[in-house]
Amino acid sequence: MSTHLTIGAYAYEHTEALFDGRVGVDGVDTTFETAPLVSDIFRGMCEGRYDVAEFGLTYFLRTFDLDDAPFVALPVFPNRNFRHSAVYVNSAAGIRKPEDLAGRTIGEFALYGHDAGVWPKGILSDEYGVTPDQCR
Repeated sequence: MSTHLTIGAYAYEHTEALFDGRVGVDGVDTTFETAPLVSDIFRGMCEGRYDVAEFGLTYFLRTFDLDDAPFVALPVFPNRNFRHSAVYVNSAAGIRKPEDLAGRTIGEFALYGHDAGVWPKGILSDEYGVTPDQCR
C-alpha cells in the first residue's frame, strides 16, 4: 500500500513531467493540482486542500506569528527568478538609475509583501540605498 499525496504546484514548464506522469514520486501515489495564479495554490494550502504545496517564503514566514505554525518547509524551489529583472519604470518618468526611485510612487503587483515584491525592495535597499520608507 502506498501513501497518497495531493500536491499543489504551479504548472511551470519544468514541472510538466510531474503533472503528465512522465516523472513520478517513488513509493507515493500522487495527484498534482495547479491553479491560474500561484497565490491561489498558497491559499489552497492554507485552506487544507493539499498535503504538500508550493508556498511562497514570505507567506511561510508569516505563519511563525501563529501559536501553532501549521507548516514545515522543505528546501525545494520550483520557481527561482532573478528578481533584479522585476522592476519596471515608466520611460517618461525621468528615472535613469535605481536611486531615482527615492521619493517616487512605486506600485506592486498583487499583494504588498509577496515574494516577488519583497526581493526587489531588499535589493533596492541593500544595493542602492533606496528604502521603502523613502517611497510612496
